[in-house]
Amino acid sequence: MNILSIDWDYFFPDSMPYDWGHNENNFLYYDIIWQTRVSSINIFTREECLEAFIPTIPNDFWNIVTNRPKLYVADSHFRIWSMLDMIGNVKSITNLDAHHDCGYRLPKIDDDFVDCGNWGRWAVLLGKTDELNLHYPQWRQGEEEWSDENQPLELNNVSYELPKPQDYDAIFVCRSSSWTPPWFDGLFETLIDNAPFSSKEIIDNSLDIKRSITNIEDACSIKKSTDQMNKTFKKEIESSYVN
Repeated sequence: MNILSIDWDYFFPDSMPYDWGHNENNFLYYDIIWQTRVSSINIFTREECLEAFIPTIPNDFWNIVTNRPKLYVADSHFRIWSMLDMIGNVKSITNLDAHHDCGYRLPKIDDDFVDCGNWGRWAVLLGKTDELNLHYPQWRQGEEEWSDENQPLELNNVSYELPKPQDYDAIFVCRSSSWTPPWFDGLFETLIDNAPFSSKEIIDNSLDIKRSITNIEDACSIKKSTDQMNKTFKKEIESSYVN
């Protein structure tokens, strides 16, 4: 059985220049913090987030799948673990992702040992799949990810191109809300709605929680208000120095 896994952050530029932190276990990063991030500026190029941090989806993207398998949808990439438990006997996983998800610190097995950042490693080590093949976005070339030098990544192949069209037995797509702006949630939903597959199953209830910034118009409005408050605050600070 062959699985295609797609993280929504695959379609976005590098978030590192915005100096954003991430934590899927904290609702702050799921929704609230994006009201601040809407005014973020790239620390290298000085480009504004709203103008530059935009996903790019090929028009014929779903042509990489040549059959009509079942589609599983979640928010966290961690939820692929539930799908693997349901289907079993996986030969290979092809993962389209901006991150390798093979662990960024020494592993520790406990009740919560699998998370969005290490599921790939454990899927291989615990026999959930025989192969894990990673397809990074092209911008990742020359921008290698950190991993513990004592932990060789459990990857069979790494590519910076889309996989060649082929059949899959199941598709998994996650939104990764701690990494992707809520004002593009509608575009994510369009990607899912346009998927020409046999059936769809939501395996993550958090997708039912609507984030507070629902579209680009809301984002622009919040940014305008934030910019105005910053200007007012700056004037007050400057006047205090003069006086």
